[in-house]
Amino acid sequence: MAQDDIQGQVVDGSGNPVSGAIVELTKSYQSSPQDEQVVRRVTTDSNGNYIFDYHPDGDGTTQEWHVAAYSHDGTAYVNSFNNPGVTADLPEVAIPDSAVLQYQIDEGSGTTLTDAIGSNDGSLTGGTWTSDTDMRGDYRINLDGTDDYIESSSNPTAMARDTDFSVALTVVKESSVSSGSITNWSDGTNQFNVHFGSSFINTTWYDESTTTVLDEESFSTPSTPFTLRLCVVWDSSNEVLTLYQNATEETGSDNAGIGTRTEGWFIGQGGRDENYGEFGIDNPIVYEASLSSSEVQQDYDAQPWS
Repeated sequence: MAQDDIQGQVVDGSGNPVSGAIVELTKSYQSSPQDEQVVRRVTTDSNGNYIFDYHPDGDGTTQEWHVAAYSHDGTAYVNSFNNPGVTADLPEVAIPDSAVLQYQIDEGSGTTLTDAIGSNDGSLTGGTWTSDTDMRGDYRINLDGTDDYIESSSNPTAMARDTDFSVALTVVKESSVSSGSITNWSDGTNQFNVHFGSSFINTTWYDESTTTVLDEESFSTPSTPFTLRLCVVWDSSNEVLTLYQNATEETGSDNAGIGTRTEGWFIGQGGRDENYGEFGIDNPIVYEASLSSSEVQQDYDAQPWS
């Protein structure tokens, strides 16, 4: 934690810490105080604590900084925060507890992506490390759509047809959208895929043994450039996929013809040295649960740029 990070605690009217509250850091200029700009948005951890990994660039003479806390339904909370320059050993903003794999993309170089939760490190082939202070670890990895990809060292145990799981990741697109894989998982019989079409993002669950699409969802991509937090939730009991962009559920469908893939979990390719995707990637997380809509919101709110 940096010396000038802004941090504090959110409590309710009785003084009890509030977990999962939304906290916004805004700035305004004394010349136009009515024009507040949201700089960061985070959620509190289980003890009501929060940290903005952000370093204000003003001295308080021309810029004013404000912190507000509220619930998802708009309820305002009491907020106590320290001024920049005061340090405290507070935990960072929490993601849902069911996370079992996370690549924070904070190494800045190299070909190994450390699993921040377990031991299933990722291996980067190609890719360009790009400084981006809006991202979780101040970097993202740009994949070129030709031969760049990330592969987990082993197939995540949470990902299976008969197991509830969710996958969330941040996708940055600076230029026009073209077809290519965002992420692909296969156990040799079943396949889970998220990919770009020419004008849409689609997720599909495919039974390779019977060549049957069990479920799929999609939505039209926004105009570039864009940053999206994608979250796909697999409900194993009902064999249903739910697709979210920036914590908003999407319900469109677009049949995707996909075939047999190599076993494993990949980001940036379709799992058979083909169908490479061109985009920037940050903070992919695997959850061993079918996330609720409020947990998807929590994952989204934990992203620095959200």
